[in-house]
Amino acid sequence: MDELTAAGQPHVGGTRPFGYRRVTDAHGSPARPVAYEIVDDEAALIRAAVDAILDDGRSVRSIALDWRARGIVAPSGKPWQPGPLQRMLTSAQLAGLRERRVDRDPKLRPPVGRGGDYARHLARDPARDRWQALRAILSDPERRTTPAMPASTC
Repeated sequence: MDELTAAGQPHVGGTRPFGYRRVTDAHGSPARPVAYEIVDDEAALIRAAVDAILDDGRSVRSIALDWRARGIVAPSGKPWQPGPLQRMLTSAQLAGLRERRVDRDPKLRPPVGRGGDYARHLARDPARDRWQALRAILSDPERRTTPAMPASTC
């Protein structure tokens, strides 16, 4: 994974990222090196969700409910939930960044959330500033409508 990160290559495996599809060759096999292309309909949904949060002050929950009502499902085929939707909207991949946790010891990682040290490989994208604003808004603890779980005392 470190080599892929250093080369700016995408992570391979698992469910495809929402808004992208894997590029295939003429025979339908995955292209080498791994590459993804944008799915226009899904990208439009992502842009609309970002605009709704940044410009209209809507919540991630309201967007997830709207998508569920419209039958929009995650790549896994499941209806969208607020948590996965927020993780997708704040993922570095949407801003053209490659992100990887670099602290190896799980005990050194923050107990909640996805904070910590990350290595980022930048790909200049005009939407990056908007993504950073979105990430700042969605990570603001003042936005929480439910009490935070207390830290473990073990």
